[in-house]
Amino acid sequence: MGSSIIEVGIGLVLVYMVLSLLVSQINNVIKNALNVRANVYRQELERLLRDPGIRQKVLAHPAVDFANRSRDDNSIKEIAPETLTVALIDVLAGTSEALDLLENLTNSPMVAQMVAQVGNQDLRARIGDVLATARNLADAKNRLTQWFDSGLQQARNLYQRRMQFFSLLVGGLVVIVLNVDTIYVGQTLWNDPVLRQTTVQAANAAIDQVNLTASATDVQASVVDVQQTVGQLLDLRLPIGWYHEDVAAREAEIAAAQAAGLPASVEFTLLNPRQDSRNLWNLLPGHNGNWFGLLLQKLVGLVLTTLAVMQGAPFWFDLLKKVTGRS
Repeated sequence: MGSSIIEVGIGLVLVYMVLSLLVSQINNVIKNALNVRANVYRQELERLLRDPGIRQKVLAHPAVDFANRSRDDNSIKEIAPETLTVALIDVLAGTSEALDLLENLTNSPMVAQMVAQVGNQDLRARIGDVLATARNLADAKNRLTQWFDSGLQQARNLYQRRMQFFSLLVGGLVVIVLNVDTIYVGQTLWNDPVLRQTTVQAANAAIDQVNLTASATDVQASVVDVQQTVGQLLDLRLPIGWYHEDVAAREAEIAAAQAAGLPASVEFTLLNPRQDSRNLWNLLPGHNGNWFGLLLQKLVGLVLTTLAVMQGAPFWFDLLKKVTGRS
């Protein structure tokens, strides 16, 4: 009894890990296709550097790296706050001689001249406050760096929230489309010792084969990863997926064949086909007297799987190593 429970648990953990990995890879496709990270970062830079002219000069500064700019050159990678600060100070000062005069921030006319270049009122006020209250140029750079870092942290948080939303949406869709029902899969594993053993073997093999650190950097490679993971999931031969079969018509066909003393063309593969929640026919009103109970169980099973997938592949990979004694 105890061994069977552990084997069912290993099977479910394996399913959750593969599904989580699949969701992560689909998210990678979305991230690469839509350039999500770069677009979020670009939007935050536009919010921080609200003056288009100043922003353009800062982004054109030699210290700023454009290696990861997108195809349309509007989305750029994250730039270190210190680099943005250097670029902004250089843009405002204009010349090295002006920077020398600003070293102690004692030249008020120079500071006022720098601030006056900023067309956006909010940005002008922000920079003016920093330069007016800083003790020296190093202090001013430190304060601007902190300002940039705070803004970029907001961009990082926004990016994480968007990816979490994508994970929830993609996870739910994957679970529904593939019909990975925790309750149904668990019941099948419990009732099928051969499938349990096969799944345990696959779990032990997966520990040596899965690479959670690999992440494709382009759309095509990401799609290939998704296809390979879907193939691995299907190779497990688990009771997932949907189908539609008119159980009543098949029962009538079998009954007629038996009455005539003839073998039915196709017998049911399940002892009670009216309890198969993978069959959409059983979940429709009017077909099955227990349709509502099956539908409710199906919804609970799909929700449980979705919540499990949200834990992420690393969580289930670590748990899989523990339950298989490979940690």
